[in-house]
Amino acid sequence: MASLNDYFVPILVSAEEMRHYYTTEAELNNTNDTSTENLDVSSMYNYIYVYTAIVVGLFCIGITRSLTFYKVCILCNQKLHDMAFSALIRTSMRFFDTNPSGRILNRFSKDMGAIDELLPKAILDAGQICMMMVGSLTVSCVVNPLFLIPIVFLGAVFYWIRKVFLKTSKNIKRMEGMSKYISLRDI
Repeated sequence: MASLNDYFVPILVSAEEMRHYYTTEAELNNTNDTSTENLDVSSMYNYIYVYTAIVVGLFCIGITRSLTFYKVCILCNQKLHDMAFSALIRTSMRFFDTNPSGRILNRFSKDMGAIDELLPKAILDAGQICMMMVGSLTVSCVVNPLFLIPIVFLGAVFYWIRKVFLKTSKNIKRMEGMSKYISLRDI
C-alpha cells in the first residue's frame, strides 16, 4: 500500500502541473472557457480524494496490523512464560544442585525480559523493514532492471557484515553473561 502511495504521488503532481499549464495557457490566450476549468478542478478533486483514501487506508492498516501483532505477542508471551515456569518447576533436583541459584535466576529473568521487551519490537521492525525493502527493490527493478546488478553485490556485502556482526555480538553476550553471573553469584 505504501508503494501505491509512492506510485500515485507523481501522477497527482503531473496532473496538477498539466492543469496549471493549461490554465496559464488559457490566461495568456485571453480565453475564458469555464467548462474546461471546472472539469480540471473536478478531476483534481478526484485525485485528491484518491490520495486521501490511500493515506487513510495506510493509517488504518498500520494501526490494525500493530494492534493485532501486539495482541498475538501478548498471548504467545503468556503461554511461553507458563511453559518456561512449568518446565523450571518440574525439573529434577540435580539441576538445582549443579547450578547456582544466581545463574538460574539470571538466565530465567534475562530470557523472559528478552521475550517480553525485545522480541516483539524486533520482529515487528524486521517485518516492516523486509516489506519496505521488497517493495522498494521491486519498484526500482521494474523501473530500471539494471539495478539488479548492484543489488546482488550489496547483498553479498551485507551477508558478510551480518556474519561478522553475529560472531562479535555472540562473544559480547557471553562476556555480559559472565559478568552478571559473578555479581548475582554472591546473592
